Amino acid sequence: MSKELVQRLRHVSNMINMGEKIRWGEDTALMDQAADLIERMNKTIDDMERALQPFSSAVFNDNGDVTINYSVFDDDDLFRAYSVLRKLRADPGLPQPPNKGE
Repeated sequence: MSKELVQRLRHVSNMINMGEKIRWGEDTALMDQAADLIERMNKTIDDMERALQPFSSAVFNDNGDVTINYSVFDDDDLFRAYSVLRKLRADPGLPQPPNKGE
C-alpha cells in the first residue's frame, strides 16, 4: 500500500506543480491516507524502540571490544520484540522488514 500511496501522491503533486486541475477532494483523500500511514509508522517505530531498548542496553562497546550482558533482559523483553515484529509484518501498508536469512 505505501508504494502505491507514494506514487499517487507524487502524481498529484506533479499535476499541481504543472498547473493542471485535479478532481475536487482528490488531494485531500490522499493527504488523509498519507497522514494515517505516517501515524501508523510513527506508532510502530515507537513500539520498536521500546522493544529494542533492553537489548541495546545489554551491549557494551569498549574500543571495539564488545561485551553482551544477557542478564539485563528477560522473557518479557524477548516476547515484546517478537510481538512488534509480528505486528509490523501483519500491516501491508508499512515497509516490510527482511525475513530471517535474507
